[in-house]
Parts: sequence; structure tokens; C-alpha cells
Amino acid sequence: MRPVRRPSGIARLLLLAMLAGAVGACDTGLGTATADLGGLLTLAGDPGDAALRTWPPGSGTDGDETVKTPKGTAWVAAGRSDVLVATLVDGSLRTSDPIHPGEVPAWRKVVATGGDGHTAAGPFYFPTWDPEGGRFAALAGDLDAAPTLTLIDPSGGSAFEIELGRPVVAAPPAWVGADLVAIAVGDATAPGSILIDTTTGEIRDGPAGGRLFATSADGATIAIVGGDGGTVTIRSTEGWLAGDGSSIGSVDAPPGAVAPTALALDADASRLAIAWLDDGGAISIAVHDRSAAWRRVAKIDEGKVAGAVVAWLR
Repeated sequence: MRPVRRPSGIARLLLLAMLAGAVGACDTGLGTATADLGGLLTLAGDPGDAALRTWPPGSGTDGDETVKTPKGTAWVAAGRSDVLVATLVDGSLRTSDPIHPGEVPAWRKVVATGGDGHTAAGPFYFPTWDPEGGRFAALAGDLDAAPTLTLIDPSGGSAFEIELGRPVVAAPPAWVGADLVAIAVGDATAPGSILIDTTTGEIRDGPAGGRLFATSADGATIAIVGGDGGTVTIRSTEGWLAGDGSSIGSVDAPPGAVAPTALALDADASRLAIAWLDDGGAISIAVHDRSAAWRRVAKIDEGKVAGAVVAWLR
């Protein structure tokens, strides 16, 4: 068994801190307390002590409810029927019952077996559900040297592991098709991506220019953070893969922001949530609406916490 190490650098900001064009660039706007944040999920806090909140349909910024999570939850993502997958500080995985307002979900440890009969090895990072919402892709192992992309079907307990053969950025995989995953590689001066066919394991170079990706539930729209971290661009995934340079919209960093630590498009790409780290160490979550030309319609201040994750129920 190969040795594994925790990822470093940006990983500590995105994960270990939690563990421990059609439309031009838009201003951030002031936001409103009455914006509909229904389906938003935020996980924010310090290592081993992060709180997960959700907003029921029609809720404004003050309409959130707390969702019970396993101790040490560091990452969450939503699949079909409002089932969540979580990564814990020890690199293990849990899946939840469907998330319903006012109910306390049960969580179960994920144990998945590969085709050769061995249990898929972690530690796991950033599990992200496929467009169907029934399986997820997670990075695993040493992200700086010998990472693996692991595809897991939690209902069947099956896993398919793909050795990536090169260092990757410590950031979530993005489903850019029913059987195609994009992973960020390179560094801030030369950001790039690789594309992995999840049926064959084939790996090829993808578009350059992004350090952090998030796609809508159907994979048709992608939000991209560039190498400098100052702008989030929203694009058609098909156009991004084709390199046609088209854009649906963009969001500039708010005053004082250093970089986004997480971002998420909702199911039909009508809303975009971004967690921004500012130069004083505080994190705020901005929600932007496509119908408002991607201006900010809500802001949630988290204060000085170690990290934050954003997601949307489907």
C-alpha cells in the first residue's frame, strides 16, 4: 500500500482548515435580506467544529436551520432526493438521510469495494455527485504526488479507482458530463485541467485557465475561478470544453477579498453562491442571481472562521 500524506498549500485553506461575453463583469451590489435562498447549504467553522445550515424554500438570509452532522464534518455536497455526502477530518465519508426542514438526519459511513474486492482507500477529499445524483467522485490519497479519483456508488457499495499519475489542485472535481470529470492541475501562474472519462479511466488534457470549478447539477453550466482568484466566470460547459471563449456572466471579487474558498451553482444555474476570504481573515458568503444579471442578492457574514463550504440541494 502506498503511503499517503495530507495535501498542503491551498488544500489547507480549502480543506485542512475545515478539517483542523453575453453579460460583462457585474458589480457585487448591496444584496437584500428578502432574496430566496431556498436550498442553500453552508458549512462554516473551525477544525472539527463546523456548523451546517440550510435554507428552506422561500427563506431569506435569516431563515436558516441547523442540520446535524457527524463530528468533524469538513465538506458536504448534495445528491438526488436531498441526500448529502460528507467528508470528515479523518478523510472518511458519510452519507445522510434526505434533508428535510425540522428533521434530524441519520448518517452512515461509506464503505465501497473495487472490482478486485479490496476496499477503496482514502483519505478522501471533496466528494462531488454526478449529474444523476446517485454516485460521487472524490479525490483520494496524496494530492501532491500520487492522487486517485475514486468513483463511488454508495447505494451499491461499489468503487472504481483511477490513478491520475500527476499532482492535482486540492479542489473539488467537477462533473462536466454524465461520464466526464474535470480536475484542476497546475499552479496560479499556469492553471490547467485534466478530463477523466469515468467509464474507461482515460485521462486527457482539458481547458486551461481555471483553479476552482463548480457545475450545475446537470453539468451544463460551469463557474470558474481564474488563476488570480479575482473573478468568477460563468460559462456554458459545452463552450468551455470547446474553448470557444463564450461567457454567460462574471462576478468580480468584492472590496477587500483575497480569493474565493468555495463556490456552487444551484440545480439549474440560476443562482451562484461564493465563499470569499477577505484580507482580515473573515469569510462571507455571497449569493448571485442570474435574473439580476449576476449581481449579489444576498450576503451572509461568517466572521473569522477557518473555512467555509457552499452547496445547493437539488
